[in-house]
Amino acid sequence: MLLGLQIYFILASFALLIYGMSNKYNAAASIGHSLFLNIFPLFWVSYYSMDSARFIAIPLAYLPVLSSAISLIRFAGLKLKKQFLDLALISIFFLMYTLLTSIFVGDFAFKNFMYWVAWLINFLLFFGSVTYFSKIPVEVFDKVIRSLVIILVLGCLVGYMRFILGVGNDSNFMPVINRNGTVLIVVMLLPMLFYLHSSGKVSNIFFIGSLFIVFVCLVFMFSRSGIIGFFFGVFFYYFRFSVKSLLSFGVISLMSLIFLSSGFSDNIVDRLLQTFTSLHYIINNLEMDSSMSDVNRVMLLKSAISIINDNFWFGTGVGLDNYRQSFLQVSDWHRTSKSHNFYLSYFAELGFFGMVTLLYFFFLMYRKIALMSKVDRTFKVIFLVVSIMMTMNEYILLPYIWLVFGMLLGIQTSKCEVPNFKRC
Repeated sequence: MLLGLQIYFILASFALLIYGMSNKYNAAASIGHSLFLNIFPLFWVSYYSMDSARFIAIPLAYLPVLSSAISLIRFAGLKLKKQFLDLALISIFFLMYTLLTSIFVGDFAFKNFMYWVAWLINFLLFFGSVTYFSKIPVEVFDKVIRSLVIILVLGCLVGYMRFILGVGNDSNFMPVINRNGTVLIVVMLLPMLFYLHSSGKVSNIFFIGSLFIVFVCLVFMFSRSGIIGFFFGVFFYYFRFSVKSLLSFGVISLMSLIFLSSGFSDNIVDRLLQTFTSLHYIINNLEMDSSMSDVNRVMLLKSAISIINDNFWFGTGVGLDNYRQSFLQVSDWHRTSKSHNFYLSYFAELGFFGMVTLLYFFFLMYRKIALMSKVDRTFKVIFLVVSIMMTMNEYILLPYIWLVFGMLLGIQTSKCEVPNFKRC
């Protein structure tokens, strides 16, 4: 199975690279195709862990999007505009810092080195995406957004079919991406649907139908973080002091709650309710019974805090192996994985100086994106939703995050350089 997946992803990614490099507009179109290659040709493939589905330590699912990134850089280069130089300098400092701490603090074995390489690749992907989308017409960007939304909705339908036919245990429609990674991609792309609807580029019927399809898919992924991210996305986008916005927010929330209480989704409702119980135990520092469903998450959170206390300034060094070595020193819990919380896991890994540097990078990025009061508030909504999701998720090295953030920042620059553009 693994060899077959490796052959498929290498050949498919190479073909996508040739397509993307054929002209600059195909480079943009290849972004949607990279998502396509992770979904539809793999319909009958059962779930395969990202930890195993790799090629030279790189997750196979990342190869298509890396092909797209190379195509973008091929046509746009990496010559940044002045307003992005501060981000470039911070990223260089971050890479130097993590390299040095990994050498002198952690164990700089090959696996850990590849985690550092992942940071390097994602920064290059981000700046290549920024540069490319700051140079193309807005209409091309809108086509990319539309293709991503359509593939997302169709992917959710594929997830239904995989679940119904027993191919998968849930509606995760990307079998070589862990469920939490798929959930993050879905919730991150969802506000693009809001963008298309607000811009008048899709009908009300398409909008309502797509929203329902995505929500039900998240329900049958049995992902609490997905449902929470969905509601935060709707809240950030629609909760405005206008009759239309409040009505939209109320209707979407009401219909979602009706579905959750219909009996079709008892599993996810029980898990959502368990979240409040777990928070009560965490806040009051109570011991959880080993039979409680969230005991593993709580123990991983507590272990991450202990690792932070022991490695506060410089962290453990990049890489899961470095994290696990520190984990074993502070905890005897049987699962030595990260805490499912980006802020805690990467504080432990990067230390105070590294985490502050990374958060400052994201803070500056956020400030450069469009204002929340405009139609393009969708762009900031994506950033805010991902920030919320990272309290329940730690897939910060997922290339699609960096690609999408680069798209949003780049196209905002492109729009604002058009004289009298209405949304700047």
